Amino acid sequence: MKRIFLGILVISLLNGCVSHSTPHNTSTLDFTIKTPANPDKYQSVTFLPFMVHKGVNINDSKFVENFSAELYTRLRYDHSGAFQEISFNKKNPETGKIIVTGTIRKYRKGSYTKRSILIGLGVGWFEGEMVIKDSLNGKILLSAPFNEVSLVANNYGSKTFRNLVTDTAVAIAKTVALWKQKKITR
Repeated sequence: MKRIFLGILVISLLNGCVSHSTPHNTSTLDFTIKTPANPDKYQSVTFLPFMVHKGVNINDSKFVENFSAELYTRLRYDHSGAFQEISFNKKNPETGKIIVTGTIRKYRKGSYTKRSILIGLGVGWFEGEMVIKDSLNGKILLSAPFNEVSLVANNYGSKTFRNLVTDTAVAIAKTVALWKQKKITR
């Protein structure tokens, strides 16, 4: 019995040491729409809170705003030279500005503890779509889903729901930065 407890304790401690994602070890999103546009003409970006798809229940009232704020922070600090101005929730249309927003289609935190017990228990999801659009005319310049992002089972290296959201934020910020640098190709 002591060995089982010790084994669970060691695995739990190792799970706590898992590193967070960074722009260097996170891939970009695969886009579904890319409209021909010259990213050089866009010098500023604002992040607007994502919409929540009908039927999706997010109990945390601040989640959507905090997620959009995390995107802003990730782009600002991880890719600081990509844009001259990076803002949050600044809705006024301007020449040379893009808006990054999107829709959350699935949200379920799941249970870290239940995932530790058995695969399939406590499953978590965070899926949706990110869009980059021109702030003046609303034209979608890039659209990319963040899907099939789920937490199914816990084992060494497993992630919490917070890690899942952070990974998504890092991927979105990296996608926006690489779009601006003209490094996103089909």
